[in-house]
Amino acid sequence: MADAPWWQRVWQEQRPLVVCAGVLLLLLALTPWMASKGWGAPWARVLWTALPMLGFAAVTGMMLRQSGKSVARMQTQLTACEPGAWQAAGGLPQKFQIVQGLEAEQQALAQIERESR
Repeated sequence: MADAPWWQRVWQEQRPLVVCAGVLLLLLALTPWMASKGWGAPWARVLWTALPMLGFAAVTGMMLRQSGKSVARMQTQLTACEPGAWQAAGGLPQKFQIVQGLEAEQQALAQIERESR
Protein backbone atom coordinates (compact mmCIF):
# COMPACT_ATOMS: atom_id res chain seq x y z
CA MET A 1 0.00 0.00 0.00
CA ALA A 2 2.91 2.34 0.69
CA ASP A 3 4.18 1.89 -2.88
CA ALA A 4 0.80 2.71 -4.42
CA PRO A 5 0.30 6.09 -6.09
CA TRP A 6 -1.21 8.81 -3.92
CA TRP A 7 -4.61 8.73 -5.66
CA GLN A 8 -4.98 5.01 -4.94
CA ARG A 9 -4.07 5.52 -1.29
CA VAL A 10 -6.55 8.40 -1.00
CA TRP A 11 -9.28 6.34 -2.68
CA GLN A 12 -8.65 3.34 -0.39
CA GLU A 13 -8.41 5.33 2.84
CA GLN A 14 -10.77 8.28 2.30
CA ARG A 15 -13.40 7.02 -0.16
CA PRO A 16 -16.44 8.84 1.36
CA LEU A 17 -14.56 12.14 1.39
CA VAL A 18 -13.48 11.71 -2.23
CA VAL A 19 -17.03 11.01 -3.37
CA CYS A 20 -18.47 13.98 -1.47
CA ALA A 21 -15.72 16.27 -2.73
CA GLY A 22 -16.43 15.12 -6.30
CA VAL A 23 -20.13 15.91 -5.93
CA LEU A 24 -19.27 19.30 -4.43
CA LEU A 25 -16.93 20.12 -7.33
CA LEU A 26 -19.63 19.07 -9.81
CA LEU A 27 -22.16 21.36 -8.12
CA LEU A 28 -19.71 24.25 -8.11
CA ALA A 29 -18.82 23.63 -11.76
CA LEU A 30 -22.53 23.83 -12.67
CA THR A 31 -22.98 27.16 -10.86
CA PRO A 32 -22.00 29.50 -13.74
CA TRP A 33 -24.23 27.61 -16.16
CA MET A 34 -27.18 27.71 -13.75
CA ALA A 35 -26.66 31.43 -13.13
CA SER A 36 -26.56 32.13 -16.89
CA LYS A 37 -29.91 30.34 -17.31
CA GLY A 38 -31.49 32.67 -14.77
CA TRP A 39 -31.80 30.05 -12.06
CA GLY A 40 -29.47 31.78 -9.61
CA ALA A 41 -31.78 31.99 -6.59
CA PRO A 42 -33.11 28.41 -6.77
CA TRP A 43 -29.59 27.15 -7.40
CA ALA A 44 -28.33 29.03 -4.35
CA ARG A 45 -30.98 27.26 -2.26
CA VAL A 46 -29.86 23.92 -3.73
CA LEU A 47 -26.24 24.66 -2.78
CA TRP A 48 -27.29 25.94 0.64
CA THR A 49 -29.03 22.61 1.26
CA ALA A 50 -26.48 20.34 -0.44
CA LEU A 51 -23.35 21.61 1.30
CA PRO A 52 -24.34 20.59 4.87
CA MET A 53 -25.75 17.31 3.57
CA LEU A 54 -22.48 16.50 1.80
CA GLY A 55 -20.51 17.35 4.92
CA PHE A 56 -22.73 15.15 7.05
CA ALA A 57 -22.50 12.30 4.54
CA ALA A 58 -18.69 12.57 4.43
CA VAL A 59 -18.29 12.59 8.21
CA THR A 60 -20.80 9.78 8.69
CA GLY A 61 -19.18 7.69 5.97
CA MET A 62 -15.73 8.12 7.47
CA MET A 63 -17.00 7.23 10.95
CA LEU A 64 -18.72 4.09 9.68
CA ARG A 65 -15.64 3.09 7.70
CA GLN A 66 -13.33 3.57 10.68
CA SER A 67 -15.67 1.70 13.03
CA GLY A 68 -15.81 -1.21 10.58
CA LYS A 69 -12.02 -1.35 10.49
CA SER A 70 -11.90 -1.24 14.28
CA VAL A 71 -14.40 -4.07 14.62
CA ALA A 72 -12.42 -6.23 12.19
CA ARG A 73 -9.19 -5.49 14.06
CA MET A 74 -10.78 -6.32 17.41
CA GLN A 75 -12.23 -9.59 16.11
CA THR A 76 -8.81 -10.78 14.98
CA GLN A 77 -7.35 -9.83 18.35
CA LEU A 78 -10.14 -11.54 20.24
CA THR A 79 -9.70 -14.82 18.36
CA ALA A 80 -6.10 -14.91 19.63
CA CYS A 81 -7.39 -14.61 23.21
CA GLU A 82 -9.87 -17.48 23.00
CA PRO A 83 -9.09 -20.57 25.07
CA GLY A 84 -7.31 -23.12 22.92
CA ALA A 85 -6.32 -20.64 20.23
CA TRP A 86 -2.65 -21.52 20.59
CA GLN A 87 -3.33 -25.24 20.15
CA ALA A 88 -5.74 -24.59 17.28
CA ALA A 89 -3.18 -22.44 15.42
CA GLY A 90 -1.71 -25.18 13.31
CA GLY A 91 1.66 -24.10 12.01
CA LEU A 92 4.36 -21.73 13.03
CA PRO A 93 3.10 -18.79 10.90
CA GLN A 94 -0.27 -18.79 12.67
CA LYS A 95 1.40 -18.96 16.10
CA PHE A 96 3.77 -16.17 15.10
CA GLN A 97 0.77 -14.06 14.09
CA ILE A 98 -0.83 -14.64 17.51
CA VAL A 99 2.38 -13.60 19.27
CA GLN A 100 2.68 -10.48 17.10
CA GLY A 101 -0.90 -9.51 17.88
CA LEU A 102 -0.39 -9.95 21.59
CA GLU A 103 2.86 -7.95 21.50
CA ALA A 104 1.13 -5.13 19.61
CA GLU A 105 -1.66 -5.13 22.17
CA GLN A 106 0.86 -5.03 25.01
CA GLN A 107 2.67 -2.08 23.40
CA ALA A 108 -0.61 -0.24 22.91
CA LEU A 109 -1.51 -0.74 26.56
CA ALA A 110 1.95 0.46 27.64
CA GLN A 111 1.51 3.57 25.47
CA ILE A 112 -1.86 4.29 27.06
CA GLU A 113 -0.33 3.90 30.51
CA ARG A 114 2.55 6.30 29.65
CA GLU A 115 0.12 8.89 28.28
CA SER A 116 -2.10 8.70 31.34
CA ARG A 117 0.71 9.75 33.71
